[in-house]
Amino acid sequence: MSELLAPKGMGLFVRKLSKARHGSPNAFAYKCRKHGLRWVALAGPYQDMNDLGNPRIQRLNMIGTIADYGRALFEQGITPHIWGQVMPGRTESFLGEMNEITSPEIGGWLILADSLQDHPHVMAQLFRMAMQDMPGKKIGFGSRGLSEGQQAPICHYGSIELCGWREDWRKEALIKLIQFHRAGVDNVVPTFPVCNAIKRHGKTVEVPMTREQLHNHLRILGLSKVKIHGAIGWSENFMNSKLWEVVAQWGHRINTGETAL
Repeated sequence: MSELLAPKGMGLFVRKLSKARHGSPNAFAYKCRKHGLRWVALAGPYQDMNDLGNPRIQRLNMIGTIADYGRALFEQGITPHIWGQVMPGRTESFLGEMNEITSPEIGGWLILADSLQDHPHVMAQLFRMAMQDMPGKKIGFGSRGLSEGQQAPICHYGSIELCGWREDWRKEALIKLIQFHRAGVDNVVPTFPVCNAIKRHGKTVEVPMTREQLHNHLRILGLSKVKIHGAIGWSENFMNSKLWEVVAQWGHRINTGETAL
C-alpha cells in the first residue's frame, strides 16, 4: 500500500462540538495547529442500539457546525475528517448521513466498524461504496484487531485501538500492531486513549490520564518495529492543558521525524 493513503501525524477524535467548550471555529483550529495536530476527526452519525434494544442513530453535530469547524481547520493546514459508527444492515443509511454532512474541506472518513468484523463481504461492499462517494479521499476502518484466521479488512488504512484500560496493555498493543502488519495492513493508524476507566461509587467512569500515563503510553509506538505514519487520540473531550502539552511534544516528534512513526 502507498504511504500516502493513511493520514500522517498526530490527530484527535472530537465528539460534541460547541462554542462553550471549543470556542469559535477559528480559535479551536488555531489551538489544534499550535499543538502540532495534522488531522482531526469530527463526530458524524453514530449508529447503535437504545436501552430497549432498538436501533437508533445519534447525530452529535449539526451539518453547519461540522462545516464551520472543518473549514477553519482546513484553513489552518489541518485536514478535517469525519468519523462515525455503522451497524450491520444499516450501511446505506449510514453512508447517506455521512454524505449529507461532508463539506468540500473534509479529507476523509474514519468508519468505526467493529460490528462488521464478522461480515467481511459487508465491509468490502461498504468500502467500495464509500470510495465511490469520496473519490481520492482517505477511507479508513476502525478495528480492535483481527479475529483468529481472519484476513485484513479491505480498506485504505487500518485503525486499531491501543487499549490503556488493561493491565497488559503494552503487550496487547504491540501484539495488535504486529498482527495487522502480518495480515498485510501496512498503513496502520493506532488509536491511543487519553483517559482511564476507574470505579467510582460502584460505577465505571472515564477520567483523563495523567501526563506521565499518556507519555508512557505513546512511548510504545516507538518501540514497535511496524512502520506507522500517524496516530489519533480518543478523545478530545478528555484533554486538559497537561495532556495537550504531551500531544504537542509527540506531534513535534512525529512532524520532524524524530520518532519511529
